[in-house]
Amino acid sequence: MPARALAFASLMLATGLNTVVGNSDAEATACSNGGLSTFCANACPPSATTCGKQLDGSTRLTDATATAPGSCADCTTGWAATGTDDCIAHTTCGKQLDGSTRAIMAATATAPGSCADCTTGWADTGTFDCIAHTTCGKQADGSTRAIMADGNPTRDVVCDQCYPNTWDDSDAEDCVGGECGYQWGGAVRIMKWNDVDGDHSFGCEPCADYTRSLVLPLFRQDGTDIGYDTGYCAPDTCKGHCFEDNGMEHGYAGYVFQP
Repeated sequence: MPARALAFASLMLATGLNTVVGNSDAEATACSNGGLSTFCANACPPSATTCGKQLDGSTRLTDATATAPGSCADCTTGWAATGTDDCIAHTTCGKQLDGSTRAIMAATATAPGSCADCTTGWADTGTFDCIAHTTCGKQADGSTRAIMADGNPTRDVVCDQCYPNTWDDSDAEDCVGGECGYQWGGAVRIMKWNDVDGDHSFGCEPCADYTRSLVLPLFRQDGTDIGYDTGYCAPDTCKGHCFEDNGMEHGYAGYVFQP
């Protein structure tokens, strides 16, 4: 036997390596000894590609063999930005104002997709259901509150603020009066534009017919009566017992009518 062949045979016997391709013991020995992979096709197989999982939990790794690392399959359901990522569900869209589902657009194996705009109304995000734009309430004088900013598919309209000394709970609510007190019977005296003796001004609505606002006497140190308008309207003939009879907690016998 030629010396070169004899040396190779001795090396094979010394390492326990045989010439059968795919022998795992031989592959392990060849890899540990380095360089011997030239004598055995499967001596040092490549590591398998690291892949994420499909939405059902199975691996995305495909086509991996003893001589090939394989690759990551596309998500069969849902999406993932890269092959190493786990697949996740596509975006779940909300509903249009009519109850139909907002269509998902541009959803692929590598993109989550986006939701169609509201065709009517608005929503903060694509996952929300569309709701109607606000219809502005009224000012305390009965006029409609102006729209200061138009709505769009992702923003509600912005209504004009209430007049000074009036307020609302939301833009859709009518503005109500401030420190105006009450009509006889308990209704709130709202702030509004009033025409009094030809003077058009904004303030508390007048007391109803045959009633007047009560004034609580207040005095300066010098004894001057400065009065304090309570805002409570009462009949001209009312005495202290009127309030007691109407369930008020306090008698108002010490009150006088506003001039």
